[in-house]
Amino acid sequence: MEQCTLMPVEVLKEILRISKTYTVSPFEIEYLLRKEGLVSLEDCQFLKRAADDFQNKTESVLRVIASLDFMPRALKEIKGRLDYEAEEKGKPQINEVELSEILVFLCSPVPSLATRIDGNYSLKYSQNQSVEKLKQIFRVLVSPSAKE
Repeated sequence: MEQCTLMPVEVLKEILRISKTYTVSPFEIEYLLRKEGLVSLEDCQFLKRAADDFQNKTESVLRVIASLDFMPRALKEIKGRLDYEAEEKGKPQINEVELSEILVFLCSPVPSLATRIDGNYSLKYSQNQSVEKLKQIFRVLVSPSAKE
């Protein structure tokens, strides 16, 4: 009658656990807060899937960086390298659309880790330098001076 949401401690713990590795938006949990009656752990599965998807995407970026070098390579060749790695190491495949999006990100002005010339991609920095540059970008973005 009161349209109240009841959230057990286990559910709150699960949301907090997920939020340690994945930033949970208020819009993502609005469904849980507006649900009438008892919220269950099953109701939180969409957050777990979102966190897993985020983890997979960040791992995919690092895998793409690792598959590149200073030699210009076509999208299909990069995809072939990643498919081979996925099969050899039992990792999930990265589809062509996702690979293309990651390469666009790596070539974009802020990270500027890769370059695209005539449809071929190559790194501007070594693999280790590329990862360090990504870390530096994110450190700057979250530093106190960036919040002013």
